[in-house]
Order: sequence, then structure tokens, then C-alpha cells
Amino acid sequence: SGGAKLIFSLEYDFDALVKGVGGEKPLAEQFPNTTFVVFNAQPNVDDAGNTIHDNVISVLFNVHESSYLAGYLSVYVNENLTTLFDADAYNFNTDSNTNRILGFIGGTASDGITVFSTGYYEGANAAAKELDVTYQAIEKLDAGFADGAVGSSFTQSVYTAGGNIVYACAGNVGTGVTSKSADAKRLSIEVDANKDDIRPGNVMTSVLKNTNVPVTDLVKRYKDGSLGDVDAIMNYTLESGATDITDLATIEGYITEEGKATWDNILEKLEVAKNKIEDGSVVVTNRQIGESFDPASLSNVT
Repeated sequence: SGGAKLIFSLEYDFDALVKGVGGEKPLAEQFPNTTFVVFNAQPNVDDAGNTIHDNVISVLFNVHESSYLAGYLSVYVNENLTTLFDADAYNFNTDSNTNRILGFIGGTASDGITVFSTGYYEGANAAAKELDVTYQAIEKLDAGFADGAVGSSFTQSVYTAGGNIVYACAGNVGTGVTSKSADAKRLSIEVDANKDDIRPGNVMTSVLKNTNVPVTDLVKRYKDGSLGDVDAIMNYTLESGATDITDLATIEGYITEEGKATWDNILEKLEVAKNKIEDGSVVVTNRQIGESFDPASLSNVT
């Protein structure tokens, strides 16, 4: 009602916008000259997959691609723990007979969460295949998003089983994961923003959603008059810079002098993996748009 022509919404309840509530028409219908941009969801499609309102844009981040990089990195780091890190500063399980385990904890068993886990497993699988080793994934997909104690308990169970790395996609549950990784002197992975310095040396990396990229893009399109030409669903890729893993600068500060050459080699391999995603030679399953995933398709991760 204030006359805004472009509105960005970071809410998670889209009923008022798309369907209408309390007998009111949908906001998108009430304000047809305003473009509404929502993030991390596709509420503006009907059961047949057709767009409902022409003035609603859904922004999705290709976090399956950045999660792939996190999984790829996890395996290479886990395989080189004794070379990369100071044994006195960490308490890793370095027995290769028992430590080829990766943990993943998600808030719900929804496509918005499994898009992270599936990408993670596929990246881990690629690295494990290169190294001719086999990994086990331990996951929990009903953690909710509030209780850090749930994250702490799950992380301890993964560490007790022999794993060294746990990936958290569960809001505040992740605080329990990162806290436990510091207490146990092992590693964790965070999401959404760069949280590497929350527990420096224990948060290995974070899978990013750089909201500024689509916001800047869509504002520029609004300004030049091309906003009406964009798709109803905008997928922002690794190449766009809207999603990625962190630059690893924080964890790099904990790499030993003796481990620098190995670390540099891992970074080179990671860059090759990223380039393969960007040029299309590697395609990562995108659960958030409904792509199916069969765990049996993974040759080196169970």
C-alpha cells in the first residue's frame, strides 16, 4: 500500500502473498503492479507446476552444487588429517579402517534440506571414487531448527562411530554441532553465511547463500526495465557467485607448515571440481526442484 514496486520477502509463510488469508485476495493479486521476490521456496506454482501470479519471482540458490564441493573437500581432508593438522591441537580418529564416515544433520526430510545432503554425498562420492575408498554417511533429517542439544548429541554419535566431520543444515541446531566439534577437537560444516570464525579451526567451511547477488541482479533489472522478462523461478548457480563454499581462509590458518603442499593440492582439485560443475561436465542432483535421487547411484558412499 506504500507504493513500492519491488519487494523482497525473506518470510517462510507465503499464504497471504499467493493464496490469500482471512477472506482477502492474495497480495500478489491486490497489488498487480508490484513485483514480489521470495527466497528458498517455490510457492507460486499450482499442483500442475503452472505459475499462479506473474508478479511473484522465486529465487533459489543452487546449494546442491556448493554442497558437492563441501563433500568433495570433506573426503580429501579426512584422508589427509595427519598431514594437514597438528595432532596435539585435534583429537581426530586417524584410523582409515574406521574413520571413513561423514555425518549430516538436517531440520526436516524436505526437498529444501535434502538438496544439501544429496549434493554433499555426491561430492564425497566423486572424491572417494578418485581415491578408490568407500565412505559411510550417517544422517538425521528430523532435527528441527531450534535445539542445539540435538545437534550436539548427533555430532557426538558420529564422532563416537569414528567420523571426523559433521555437516549441519538445521538452523540453531547447528550451534550444537559446531560447539561439539570444538569440544571434541574435530570438524564441522555450517550453512547460509560464512560461520567459519564461530569456532575457528573447527568449522572447516560454510556453504553460502549470498543473497546480495540476486538482490543486486533483480534491482538492476527493475531499473533497466527488464524485470518483466525474468523467469518466475530464478536459479542462481555457483558461477553466479550466489552460492559457494567459503574461501577456506580460516581453516587454512590451522594447516601445518608440513601440510601446506598437500593443502594446496587439495585446493587445486577442488577448483577442478568446481569448474566441472560450472561447465556442465558434472551435474549435481537438485532436490529442491523435485529431481529424484537414488542412494544406490553412489558407488563409493553408502
